[in-house]
Amino acid sequence: MRKLLITIVIVLVLLFGGTVFFLPSLINSQISSKLQQNIHAENITSSVETSPNFMFLFGQVDTLKISADNIDLDKVKLNNLTLSGQDIQISISDLLLARHLVVNSAQNLTVTGTMNEANLTRFLNEKVENISDIQAKIAPDGIEATGKVSFLGREATVHVKGHVLIEGNDLVFRITDADTQSSLFGKIGLSFTKDIPIVQAASLPFEGMQFTNVEQQNGQVLIVATINK
Repeated sequence: MRKLLITIVIVLVLLFGGTVFFLPSLINSQISSKLQQNIHAENITSSVETSPNFMFLFGQVDTLKISADNIDLDKVKLNNLTLSGQDIQISISDLLLARHLVVNSAQNLTVTGTMNEANLTRFLNEKVENISDIQAKIAPDGIEATGKVSFLGREATVHVKGHVLIEGNDLVFRITDADTQSSLFGKIGLSFTKDIPIVQAASLPFEGMQFTNVEQQNGQVLIVATINK
């Protein structure tokens, strides 16, 4: 009887120790897999920490840090992305039984990404019809883009101004001003507003995330999304 009890204790200790050792690796793997599925990123690195380690058994994650490069997020490519959060509660049953990462609660789980001029230019050339050779420039006071359009057999230059901003729950490029320049008609100013969808909130890495800040900087757009639940 005593040997049986000792054996049971040893098995429980081994299971406990093995689970505590195994869970961080499993969480890291599932996070990387989920990001790969959702945003098709490259060079994903992740770090998951909890102290003491046995709190992993209850789904408690003290800190979570993730970084990735060359991210396909909905309709646009981002240069890099970082994700960080504290005091995160995940569903261990979903993780162990279904290999599915479910965040039950999180304190300030934040995603930060950047889109440079090359990626914005690529996006505009793919999504804007009837205008070719678009080149975009990003500055703190806004975005300017130029392109070519054919009009009455002549080539004209199109110049637009706008901003990347949050509209509803999604990210859009809003054109606020435009003009055309041609040898036939000279310069013609156009005043109108048009939104070109960039990223839907549903495409963000975790369900319930929302865009909270967009900032145009020199040569890039900084994008921030958070989840608090």
